[in-house]
Amino acid sequence: MSSETKSNFLQSSWSDFIGLIWPECCGACGLGLLRQEKTLCSNCRMSLPQTADWQHADNPTARKFWGRVPLRAAAAMYVFRKEGEVQQLIHNLKYKHREDVGLLVGRMLAARIQQCSHFEGITAIVPVPLHPSKEKRRGYNQSEVIARGMAAVLGVPVFAHALRRRTDSNSLTHLGRIERWEHIEQVFEATPTHDLRKHHILLVDDVITTGATLEACAAALLRHEGVSVSVAALAAAV
Repeated sequence: MSSETKSNFLQSSWSDFIGLIWPECCGACGLGLLRQEKTLCSNCRMSLPQTADWQHADNPTARKFWGRVPLRAAAAMYVFRKEGEVQQLIHNLKYKHREDVGLLVGRMLAARIQQCSHFEGITAIVPVPLHPSKEKRRGYNQSEVIARGMAAVLGVPVFAHALRRRTDSNSLTHLGRIERWEHIEQVFEATPTHDLRKHHILLVDDVITTGATLEACAAALLRHEGVSVSVAALAAAV
């Protein structure tokens, strides 16, 4: 046995041994992954409920924003239902330090976007920000992780600090439409970190429920000259 073959054998054996003690688990269903699987098991990759948003610009996710904020395009990859495996996927990303989940779904999202003409011309990616205190407690912003995965495929920069969350409010979802608009400037603001003028910005979040948070973020970005905004999310509630 050559030294290289022996080294590969020992490395493979060590990986198998580590896998027995600390098995890698699927980010959605929690079952152990096979050696050739990464982050999501083959079954979840096939069975997680996907939207049909990519087929038409006029899709259910885009309609959430009609009459609220002018977007170039909007789409989500999965259908979000409480107690489902998509919810578990998001929970692992947000609270279990599964950044690998965010990077993978980011790449998957980007691959779908590349197939859609209504998303053409994206020049920068902006993740929905967390309040600094929440990001410090969590250790990272899950939307920024998704954005990094997307950037690796789309080849555009991530403007991670283009938006700032001014208050530690959980969301705007409990407010009516008029109240949301009255509170928009109190929740998010664009920062001088990047020159946003004339950019087609892809605004990224983990899950869309009412769309209130993304509405507020898009409104802050659209105050800049020549800016257009599209939205992409890991999942959207039905």
